[in-house]
Amino acid sequence: MLHPVDHSMNTIVRSVASPSWFCLRTQPKREHVAAVNLRKRVQIEVFAPRLRIWRSTRHGIASLITEALFPGYIFARFLHPDQSRHVLSTTGITGIVAFDGRPPAVADPVIDFLRNEIEQAGRNAGEPLLEEGSWVRIATGCFHDMEGRVLHFDPQAGRVRLLLMLLGRTVRVNLPARGVTFASAPHAHYPPGLLARPEMSA
Repeated sequence: MLHPVDHSMNTIVRSVASPSWFCLRTQPKREHVAAVNLRKRVQIEVFAPRLRIWRSTRHGIASLITEALFPGYIFARFLHPDQSRHVLSTTGITGIVAFDGRPPAVADPVIDFLRNEIEQAGRNAGEPLLEEGSWVRIATGCFHDMEGRVLHFDPQAGRVRLLLMLLGRTVRVNLPARGVTFASAPHAHYPPGLLARPEMSA
């Protein structure tokens, strides 16, 4: 005896289907462009994590630049396989990351974690990461163009304590970290026992 086909279960499955996060490959150095194209063309949620970081140039000067956290990759939230064709045909996208032909979904908590990390990193991106012992040049203020050694860097306060040679004497100064850039090899010699010297602020 034949029974009528019950389509109610298929209807329920379709109705509760929800988009998932997937990792996409992009053209080199086109992560941001690919993300913009996906939002406009497919109208889906995209996460293209980028970091603002300090990089030292070949001249030793620190510069704040923006880079992709995962070069060549971004994340997008969509229905697979329903929207995959539209995603893959978007300018800047070269493929979906897959294993054995199956693209694994990225769990929501992973994306949330990455977003929180990016947000936290953005709060601390305003200052260069100056390590103790780094040789630096002062770019602003009354000590402009002088060079010295980093004694201590406080990223939370955005201040750096330097050891300078001033009028034939070695002194410590406390400056805003934004006014300091990396320099080449040192030209001054500092004798030992300088940490007891008085500190000047600017």
